[in-house]
Amino acid sequence: MTPDRAEAPTAQPTRPTRAILLPFALVAAAATMVHIQLHEYSHAAVALAQVGEAEVRGAVVFSPDKPDAQEAVEAITGPVFSVVSGVVALALARGLHGGYLRAFLTWFGLVGIQNLWGYLMIAMIAPLGDTAVAFGIWGVPTAVQVALGLVGVAGMLGNSYLLAREITRSLSAPSEVLAASVLTWLLATGILAVVYTAAALGAGADPEYLVITVVGPATALVFAPMATFFWTRTPHRRMPWDVGSVRTAAILLALAVALVLVHALTGVRLGG
Repeated sequence: MTPDRAEAPTAQPTRPTRAILLPFALVAAAATMVHIQLHEYSHAAVALAQVGEAEVRGAVVFSPDKPDAQEAVEAITGPVFSVVSGVVALALARGLHGGYLRAFLTWFGLVGIQNLWGYLMIAMIAPLGDTAVAFGIWGVPTAVQVALGLVGVAGMLGNSYLLAREITRSLSAPSEVLAASVLTWLLATGILAVVYTAAALGAGADPEYLVITVVGPATALVFAPMATFFWTRTPHRRMPWDVGSVRTAAILLALAVALVLVHALTGVRLGG
């Protein structure tokens, strides 16, 4: 019987950090890139429907000026798409025993859900991001924005708990959990920062565009290190660690990087 709570076992040898870190971090970075690109396409699809054209360039969508009401709808579409697709991805992941596809869907789902929580927190403190644009146009009171920001904080912790549950399917020792959460976050975030900085500079971006392009991806996995808060409070199921090989994860990451660079350097124009 699997206990609801379990302390880290000491009788079993721990897995090497690199055997956990490399495949998990590479898949996490790849899933984040794919999700960001699809998030931008959700904005572009609404702009296309409203004004007939849009351009997806890197992690930003450019579209013609439009009335405020349409601007708000286009802005809020991104977080709505992210959370819905995230929930669907997590549901699909639960039906898989293991492998890189489960790992990819798990990270894709968690990043999507975190997108909403992150935007709610940002809107609470600064007029930046999709939700802040929509809230400003709709005239959402500051008190309501603060309340929603606190919901975002709670949601981020919930996301961390979900990641802890995924990690403790297979890992129990502190060093293993650290590799699958904190170290994975550091490596994957480093990859994201490098890729999106290179993409923005390669596209000849101005400083404002560079910041917009890099900050979002660099903060997408901020919930991951907080999984350490919950690792002793989640079921430890003693299942084999199986997120696919490093080679498979590296190929997946290379495809995701290519996706980002193509959109950053050439862009994709819709309609017009």
